[in-house]
Amino acid sequence: MVAGAGAAKTVNDIGAENVKRSMSYNKVAIPGFIAYKYCDWRTSQDRTKYQDFLGVKKFTPEERNAAFAELDKKWSQVAIDKIHELKGFYVKNGQMIASNVGDAAPPIWQETMKPLLDHCPEVDFSVIRPMVEEGLGKKIEDVFDDFEETPLAAASIG
Repeated sequence: MVAGAGAAKTVNDIGAENVKRSMSYNKVAIPGFIAYKYCDWRTSQDRTKYQDFLGVKKFTPEERNAAFAELDKKWSQVAIDKIHELKGFYVKNGQMIASNVGDAAPPIWQETMKPLLDHCPEVDFSVIRPMVEEGLGKKIEDVFDDFEETPLAAASIG
């Protein structure tokens, strides 16, 4: 059971596919978060002020920035690969990073996510067809003489 909005919900209420997608995301997000927190702890001045007593390496601000830059390079690529896999909601989040919403994204993250602004991954027509037909209330062939299955473009709707 998963608690939500004051009421318990089962996986069936939420949808097994949504749970599966969340777990797939968390397999990337949690190790990434831990890597950043460890780097922060390892390179922080609070920890390194005891370098003489503990034999801890003291990191200069430049070394600290370089350590984070390495993490940004690695994890921004891991993140966009996961976004391409999961699509939907995750694409929208990548677009927010590319646009630097909240002025929080490092430049490499913005650059890595930039293709999501105008090159969204397309959804296979086998997924789109039932939605179009449900909206029309009829088969596509009954409404249109011609219907191109290959998209001209793809976008995410926020």
